[in-house]
Amino acid sequence: MNLFSGSLLLILCLLAELVILRVMRKEEVPWREIVYNVSSGHILMWILRAVEVLIFSIVVDNYSLRLLDNWGFPAQWVFTFLGWDFCFYWLHRMHHKIPLFWKIHVVHHQGEHFSLSLGLRNSWYSSLSSIPFFIVLAFIGVPVPVFVSVAAIHYFVQFYNHNGVVGDSGILEKFMVTPAIHRVHHGTNPEYRNKNCGGTLNIWDRLFGTYQKKIEGVEIIYGVEGAIKTDNPFWGNNLPFMEALKMKLPEFNISENKKFNVSDFYIASGGLIVLALWLYYIYFEGQGLVLHQSLLFSLVFIATVALGSLSDGRLAGMIGWIILTLVPSIAYAVYFDIYKSWSIIFFVLFFVHGLYGMKLTLEHFSKSKLSNLET
Repeated sequence: MNLFSGSLLLILCLLAELVILRVMRKEEVPWREIVYNVSSGHILMWILRAVEVLIFSIVVDNYSLRLLDNWGFPAQWVFTFLGWDFCFYWLHRMHHKIPLFWKIHVVHHQGEHFSLSLGLRNSWYSSLSSIPFFIVLAFIGVPVPVFVSVAAIHYFVQFYNHNGVVGDSGILEKFMVTPAIHRVHHGTNPEYRNKNCGGTLNIWDRLFGTYQKKIEGVEIIYGVEGAIKTDNPFWGNNLPFMEALKMKLPEFNISENKKFNVSDFYIASGGLIVLALWLYYIYFEGQGLVLHQSLLFSLVFIATVALGSLSDGRLAGMIGWIILTLVPSIAYAVYFDIYKSWSIIFFVLFFVHGLYGMKLTLEHFSKSKLSNLET
């Protein structure tokens, strides 16, 4: 399975779960948080994950002890599967213990809706902070293809473990990290904090004393106490560092009369369009189209931040979103002749979404002007 197919599968699973939660279980879905979850780490995080793999490959090629060279592929794969999970356990545990790493990992824990989208909510910098923990496998001599394939399986299991549909997993609860076990990990309750740090197997938590079952009568409270509420990935990823450096922070508790309010549907549909553009980016990944990919990366990245700003209720976010949808998308389409491609539908939707945003903006200014005249 290539990167595009795998990413498409994740998105389809996510959408299917949301349908189950909303339609079948009648649960309220916090669409702005879902959009934030999905867009918080995508594109920049994946670029930095490529940096992580590049550094891993450099160590394997130049500094490896080559201890696995004479092992058959099955033995290499089993060793790497267990070794990766062991390294991840300590990575995850230290991300809760070491302040610098927590400033990265806190992005993931700030999510308050336990669903598959939370499995995609990660810091832009999470891949870089993974390097010190996984690099030991490179020194041992784990082949890069084995490392990448094993990591993909573990990350898919971790994605699955954030689903809000599955309850008890039966016999799997004995040795695997299941959704029930991982829900405990996301609890901000003192009884649950810093517990269940394993990724795929829960044997490491049992061995090192961090295993915790859900306690009868103690409901799990999700989120992080005292966190600044924002749905903008730019601020979500950088605020922890800005706070530590005592930098001046923007205002986030915007009063209702100063907010630029749009519907959850507008935010959710914009999030879907950005997701489609992201998939379009992945589709052409590795085809040598450097300018094409660089411009598309910039478009998706800036659109993600603009949509997040709009989700926070900022007029500047809408203005940025409109500019992106009406100008770069047209220029991009003309320059790269996408009218010859199936992808044109993404850019048409992007353009129409921006046009409707312009309508909402004009209505906003008209109401503001009328309000000023009345006062």
